[in-house]
Amino acid sequence: MISQLNRTGFPSTSGRIPLGERKPFNHPSGEVAEQKELAAARLSRARSGEMKFLFPIVLGCLAVSVSCSSPPPDFVPRLSSLDKGESTTADFAGSKVPVLRSEYFEKAWGAPQIQRLPDGGWRLRYRKGDTLNFVSVCSMPRGERAPVVPPRWEEPTGGPQESAAPTHTQPWRSSFILNQPVRWYQADGGSGADFPKYRTVDFQATAPDGRTGWYRIEVEATRDVEVADQIKRVNW
Repeated sequence: MISQLNRTGFPSTSGRIPLGERKPFNHPSGEVAEQKELAAARLSRARSGEMKFLFPIVLGCLAVSVSCSSPPPDFVPRLSSLDKGESTTADFAGSKVPVLRSEYFEKAWGAPQIQRLPDGGWRLRYRKGDTLNFVSVCSMPRGERAPVVPPRWEEPTGGPQESAAPTHTQPWRSSFILNQPVRWYQADGGSGADFPKYRTVDFQATAPDGRTGWYRIEVEATRDVEVADQIKRVNW
């Protein structure tokens, strides 16, 4: 140990530091407490910065979630089956094609089921009470080419699914619809849950306002005579 000088200038033999030259002593526990406070302050500032950074991201995720879960106001689901067309009212004012309907069936059977078609057309389906007798009137912006000969229709069978169902040829039938001759044919033989279906070829017609569209009429009935009577009962 280096000896220190006393007031007389001679080396001190006691080894003690004079009172006036002693430095204040910092207790280790005080330093630890101060370091803990500094660390806590840094952690608080870091967490505050993280929350400021994450808050916009959380808001953005919530906005995306809401926008994905809610369809836009003008969203219109595309129906692929008449069974989903439950509506009995529709606004045809902005329709791409003049809509053909049946005042006769509306009075006799009631309001039809209305289905919006994917191409912008409409299908009105009338039903006779609780029976399987249906009449569907399709109004379309475009039609399909008529077959050269009537398609063969398939007879329903109650046998195994792998067995071939008998098919039948048929002649064209014809009726006057909207003051013009329109051909029609049997499309299928029906089943236990459906009457046989008859269908017109797609034909053009012009509405009173001068617009032209394509049309198809389908009748589900048991006899040709019923079909011939019902298939023509349409009007603007």
